[in-house]
Amino acid sequence: MIRQWQPQCITEPLTATGRSFGSSAKGYLTPCCWIDFSFYKNIKELESDDPQLVSLFEEHLKIKNNDSIEDILLSDEWIEFYDNLASVDTAPKTCKRYCYKYSNSELKKEKFNNKEEE
Repeated sequence: MIRQWQPQCITEPLTATGRSFGSSAKGYLTPCCWIDFSFYKNIKELESDDPQLVSLFEEHLKIKNNDSIEDILLSDEWIEFYDNLASVDTAPKTCKRYCYKYSNSELKKEKFNNKEEE
């Protein structure tokens, strides 16, 4: 099994893919469903689990406090977040949990409707 670093919210640093951004129940834009402050009781709990993500949940980055989504994405906090995804060494802990692509070096066969498919 080959494990390859591949954040699903980008293809290259600062280049969004066809995936959509999310919005949290607390009013923030999120890069994906795994990065949602709503999973935590409070900001201190997020800070103790994944301190790199705290900056994405500052009051001035709430959707209602911006004229456009672009304003949020071009903020220093979001630019730093995407810069940190360039390498697994600098990525947030949550991304390290979920942003790997796994593949076999051999062709995988699966059964579908009792037939083998390639």
